[in-house]
Amino acid sequence: MNKHLFHQLIATFCLLLCSPALLWSATVQPAWSKKAFKSVFTLQTFDAGGSLIASSHGFFVGKMGEAVSNLSAFKGAARATIIDSQGKEYGVSMILGFNDLYDVVRFRVDTKQSIPLTVSATHPTEGETLWLLPYRLKKAALCVEGQLEKSEPVADRYA
Repeated sequence: MNKHLFHQLIATFCLLLCSPALLWSATVQPAWSKKAFKSVFTLQTFDAGGSLIASSHGFFVGKMGEAVSNLSAFKGAARATIIDSQGKEYGVSMILGFNDLYDVVRFRVDTKQSIPLTVSATHPTEGETLWLLPYRLKKAALCVEGQLEKSEPVADRYA
């Protein structure tokens, strides 16, 4: 697997949020997008001197500040923060796990409550309408509609 797999996983998770029953026109945003918008954030990492090392994006996967992003953003970092969709900044308090091969890290943010993204209970089928939720600060970004061309399993669990 290459280092860009994490970015593919984010897009896949975002795309899998809609169920097959949610077929919308390109001008109407899915009902779930407003809630999902609150789950994505910007990650910033800093060296010991306070200089910015990297800026990336991620999303919450748990209700108590558990989140994922790409591991490479943390290389050489002394501290990390996230900026949520409302512009609020929170510190990253601990690393919960990581995988160098997939360039993914799971961590906890200093917040008592977060809205996690959820993965669809069904696997999408070829030709199904899916949605991409881009990140945008303070204002909901317009979702991009697309058609699934191909699906491949990741770690024998996710397609």
